[in-house]
Amino acid sequence: FVKELRHRFLYHQKLGHNLILSSEHIGSKGKMKFADPLLWKRLLEGFQVKVVIGYRHYFEWIRSYYYQQHLGARYVKLWFDEGGRSQPPFIEFLTNHLDVWEAGGRSNAANERTSTHMSLWLYLEWSKVFDDVQIFDLNQPGDVFTNFACQYFPTANALCHQLTQLQQAVNGTTTFGKRASSNFHASRVVEAAYEQGLIKHKPRRRKNFVLRVEHEMSRFQIDNEQEYFSCPSPALEKRFHNAS
Repeated sequence: FVKELRHRFLYHQKLGHNLILSSEHIGSKGKMKFADPLLWKRLLEGFQVKVVIGYRHYFEWIRSYYYQQHLGARYVKLWFDEGGRSQPPFIEFLTNHLDVWEAGGRSNAANERTSTHMSLWLYLEWSKVFDDVQIFDLNQPGDVFTNFACQYFPTANALCHQLTQLQQAVNGTTTFGKRASSNFHASRVVEAAYEQGLIKHKPRRRKNFVLRVEHEMSRFQIDNEQEYFSCPSPALEKRFHNAS
């Protein structure tokens, strides 16, 4: 696939085309092949490369990170005695993440994946290979696509003008969409019931119980009852603010 990709790039290069490559896998913190800046340096040889890294506020990113860390994982379907794991409450997850982040900061390991915001880590890593690396603020006012085109396509004046006029026509109502808030309340209720022996399970039926509890919580609107929620302590809020 890498050879095919390189041939495709050469084809566009000969025609004088500009390319826009976008994939979250390119910016992965893992050991995925396509997350290696050196690979893209070879693939894009001959191009004038601008690397643009999207930035989300830490307090928005950490909630998405929490959700992604537990969404669709194998252990969601399994009980504890089948090799499954529990899904920690967000406050516990945040506390553990801040512990690691603060430990990394004290050791001056700013380039370590576990000690810094993902956008900053990517900036440091890709700047080792490419000269032109910039951070695009996804939180700035305006439409994300219009901002991106106008700020990072300096010769695409017609496109910038067209997008700007479109935004003015819709009075700015069409903007960057945010993921709908999701939670693991039902899953944690099921875990607690299982630990107390209230669920007599059959193998690999954990997810079925979660779906049933989700339905009942929605039916009785329990999801929105504030008395069921615990809040971070003032000390944790201060740590969270410092990290943000």
